[in-house]
Amino acid sequence: MIDNIEIYFDENALGGWKPNANMKTTARGARWFGSIRNMKFEPRLHGGEVVEMRVCGSLAKFYRGENFSALTCPEIRDALEVLAAVSGLNIGAGVLCSVEIGCSIPLRGAVSSYLSLFGNAGGLYRRSNIYNQTGTLETVLYFLRSGLNDFKLYDKTAEAKAGGGDIPEIWRGDVLRAEYRLRKRAAIKTRFKRDLSPLDLNDAAVFGELKRLFFEFYANIQKRGRLSYIDTTEAKTPKDVDTLAFSYFVQNAPDDLARVIEALKSNSDENTVKRLRKKVRDVSTGAACSIVSANISELDAFIAQKCGM
Repeated sequence: MIDNIEIYFDENALGGWKPNANMKTTARGARWFGSIRNMKFEPRLHGGEVVEMRVCGSLAKFYRGENFSALTCPEIRDALEVLAAVSGLNIGAGVLCSVEIGCSIPLRGAVSSYLSLFGNAGGLYRRSNIYNQTGTLETVLYFLRSGLNDFKLYDKTAEAKAGGGDIPEIWRGDVLRAEYRLRKRAAIKTRFKRDLSPLDLNDAAVFGELKRLFFEFYANIQKRGRLSYIDTTEAKTPKDVDTLAFSYFVQNAPDDLARVIEALKSNSDENTVKRLRKKVRDVSTGAACSIVSANISELDAFIAQKCGM
């Protein structure tokens, strides 16, 4: 499930390292940039010598040529060993500045029909919906202003086709990709109480915590498309009918709901807005008035199995 990573090497970690024959280099004025396969090497020079280096790219794509399939823990170790061998870098001396964990999910229907079911993530997270030129929803991104971490769901098939890459036979169809990313060294240090070396990605405890963070974020996103219902075999009150109507509104008119909440922010007190948000959360998860849509059930089951939950 580990994919894109960014590794930082300071002067002590580099130990006189120089680019080798495996690396393609491109000069930009007094600077140069390198690449080995898909991995990018960005040095900082002082007096013509490399004093710092950042290495970034998809570890899965580097190792097997595609990142639809997930790397196992042994494959992560092997990929890092190959990266060390072809670059000449002491990978264990580097520090992770960014790490991404995710999975590709084969679907029974169009990716956009699944993406449209994802609502807000709560807290300080913002949601951005990104559409292609034909108006089809292709990406849903959750992010913080601080840039410390984000969560992205997107049409993996469309991305692969746009990039001109080969799509493995078993992944030819509608594929959704879900990714959780710790984007900064500070975010990693906050989560793990220390810096991580790339070699730590092969550690079962570290890998397990990354999977937990991924699953926890996914589970906390409000999902739409629930089927609202009322049990008419038992006596109901007007309040029950109101709850049913509100549940139907939340599930079927999310854009209208968002506009109502925005209007309340300027016309009502903060407690009123908080109560409305809580009511939205309650009817979005409460089995008493709605059941999960088939599409979300499909995603829930796949991701829970992937994360061992």
